[in-house]
Amino acid sequence: MKKREIFASLAAAIVPELSQYTYFKSRAQFQKSLSGGTAYVSLHRGRGIVYFGFGVTLNNIERIESLLFGPRSALPKPRPYPHTLVVTSINLSPRNHYWPHAMDGSWLVHGEDGIPLASIEAVAIVREVIVPFIEGNQTPPRIRDTLLSTRGRIASMRPERTVFAIDSLERRRDWLEADLAFFEERFQDYSQENRDTLRSEYKTTVESWDKRI
Repeated sequence: MKKREIFASLAAAIVPELSQYTYFKSRAQFQKSLSGGTAYVSLHRGRGIVYFGFGVTLNNIERIESLLFGPRSALPKPRPYPHTLVVTSINLSPRNHYWPHAMDGSWLVHGEDGIPLASIEAVAIVREVIVPFIEGNQTPPRIRDTLLSTRGRIASMRPERTVFAIDSLERRRDWLEADLAFFEERFQDYSQENRDTLRSEYKTTVESWDKRI
């Protein structure tokens, strides 16, 4: 069974849960406009495993983060994708310490016989996990809380950049100092290069603070 056929079946199953979203068949992606941003729910498949990618892009956070640290992508028009908060359901399972759930958030689908069960569970994951997650992460402070409190769930490679950008956007210097301490503790077992980069990102944020970028 081809990928596009699997995606078509699963997309049809979850449409009722995403009635406010527009589905783009060419990229197997649901998309919804938010106040100042966009929410995304996408279908992915690798090595026969089907799973969801989902999250949000908030334009003001992206603007500040880009001004502080440069653009996320060198492409002039990056493909539509959640940038501010990126999550994959493949991290969701009864065995995952960081994100336990009664069901797995990914499914091994090779043929038509795997579609019915995957569809039932996919609907439940969208209803119970994905929609509430997106609805709960549509403001800078809530996204900051999520990035600080849900280690092991977020796919962002440099969450401290987004957090520092939010601190700058919200003009919360107290948050910035607390967040530096938080990430310094998290980075204790990281390489010296990563720890140096963290301090450099903090310094960049401080130096730009009074410019009100």
